[in-house]
Amino acid sequence: MAIPLNQFLDKMSTNQLRTTNMFEMTITTGYAEIDAVFQGITMYVEGFTAPNRSQDFADVGFKGFPVPVPTVMKMEQDHSITVRADVNGEIRRAFLAWAAKVADPDIEGGSVFSGDRRVNSSSVVRLQLLDNNMNDVAEVYKLYDVKVASVGPLAMSNSDSSVATFECQLKSVFWSIENSANGALVGQK
Repeated sequence: MAIPLNQFLDKMSTNQLRTTNMFEMTITTGYAEIDAVFQGITMYVEGFTAPNRSQDFADVGFKGFPVPVPTVMKMEQDHSITVRADVNGEIRRAFLAWAAKVADPDIEGGSVFSGDRRVNSSSVVRLQLLDNNMNDVAEVYKLYDVKVASVGPLAMSNSDSSVATFECQLKSVFWSIENSANGALVGQK
């Protein structure tokens, strides 16, 4: 039986479709001077993708017929953020400073690339998916034990006047849905 248009319209009136701009982001590194710069990160993040989760399988054959058996669960640990550059350069320097906490880049100052390579439970990124009213948070994806994998180049041009951006690659240990406010399966992690 076909679904009539009025049923679709009724559904959209109670659970509208999510648009890609219905999000905000927070970054907490565990380092006060860096966290202070990231207070307004939502205004500079151009794009970010909620991470994926997958299940690996191994084939177990019986009489030549493969039967897939679940083995290990995997979570996406590599994350890319497109960041709009600010004129003062604070946002990019904050990502560089966060990366420097792992390996000191001050070669002129005699660096031996020392740093804190331990898991940092204070370092989290939250992707807050906004509700219909663009004010309340409907769902929060939380990335745990995050470190900076790379801070990409900042391209400038005399023949283009678009907003300058750079890519920042982050690496997390794991992620979960921290909370959900509406709908079914709100306890799903």
